Amino acid sequence: MLPMVVLSQIISIVLVAQSACGFPSIRRTWPRPLSAVHAEIESSNDGGAGSWRSKAKEFQNRPIELDGDDTSHKRLNIAFVTGNAMKQREINMILSKNSATSADGESLVNLRILDVDLPEIQEINTEAVAKNKAIQGAQLAGGACVVEDTSLEFHALGGMPGPFIKWFQDKLGSDGLYKILIGYEDKRATAVCTLAFCPYPHADPVVFTGRCTGTIVEPVEGRGFGWDSIFVPDGEEEPFSCMPTEKKCELSHRSKAVVQWADWLGNNIDELWERQFGRPAIGHKGLDFKPSSSEQ
Repeated sequence: MLPMVVLSQIISIVLVAQSACGFPSIRRTWPRPLSAVHAEIESSNDGGAGSWRSKAKEFQNRPIELDGDDTSHKRLNIAFVTGNAMKQREINMILSKNSATSADGESLVNLRILDVDLPEIQEINTEAVAKNKAIQGAQLAGGACVVEDTSLEFHALGGMPGPFIKWFQDKLGSDGLYKILIGYEDKRATAVCTLAFCPYPHADPVVFTGRCTGTIVEPVEGRGFGWDSIFVPDGEEEPFSCMPTEKKCELSHRSKAVVQWADWLGNNIDELWERQFGRPAIGHKGLDFKPSSSEQ
């Protein structure tokens, strides 16, 4: 049985999360030109649809920054919906170490940040949320898009806060998250990364899931972000915040999802290049993509 103070905190934060998830409504019309902004967003909040269209147009018109070598134009330009440059750095690092490179060692992916808060469907299923956001992101970016949805499941609380971790973190901070479990002997937790990749507008997203089990501890400040300071993965003696980025990228839930994505990219690179550099739009389903070798 949850203590009343903890229960009231959870109810309050979940209500805030639901409110935040539901603020815009989206109307989709199929099909739409790839060059257009495909999500029509109606909102009475600040910014509204005009702000979204402006951000999407700015992203599409932004010069593509590459490494300057002669082969860089062959890299896949993929929008990554996030405002966190550290996440972009981690994903780039994981991709480069897991075969998302050409035969001459060049990166296959040019990951470009699309900093926009996409509305989330009110759904506790993280895969459904991630797929929906990936579709929206591809529409806004006018091309391939990847999104990440993270959950942190406290075993003592039956999996809460789960997909609501973003709002728990914003409301309570890492110290508050740690204090929720003070009255419980079980400090175990599972971090889950759900990565959804939409190869182009109107495509069906593919989803990759990574999990990392560990223990919640009192915050230990250092590098990292979010709740890195309170999560110690199994087999380790320090939280993510105290690890070099390279080590975190070998152990984390994010790493396990991105490794699967890198495998999928490698299996489908020819089709993806053809889609980006050659073949015109060919309908809703698009190209015949192969599964990653890790899929059953």
